[in-house]
Amino acid sequence: MCDAEISNGGFPQPFTNSTGELMSLAIESAEHFGLDLHAALLREAVEVFLGGEPATDKKARIAQWDALYEQTGDGKLEWMGWMISLREERWYALEDDLTRRLADFARGRAAAT
Repeated sequence: MCDAEISNGGFPQPFTNSTGELMSLAIESAEHFGLDLHAALLREAVEVFLGGEPATDKKARIAQWDALYEQTGDGKLEWMGWMISLREERWYALEDDLTRRLADFARGRAAAT
């Protein structure tokens, strides 16, 4: 879920779209599949971008995101862009592991049926 969102519009996507209400589940799911680096990166992003706890209500979560931009103030939008880009680079570097683990899971499920 997060991978599709991030691939669609960068790291802000899962926080500003309706799927953001499932961020805690996304972190738990990453851990379930042994994707500890993905889970850690998502946790870190939640801490940096939303103060540690994403709102489950979309409007409230967007307000959290907007508040971050207001806190950065003039001249700090470059910092915000850098923080986003850094996480995107780290996420994309993990993509092969995500694809492999999910394919392994799907093959295991198919073999079990």
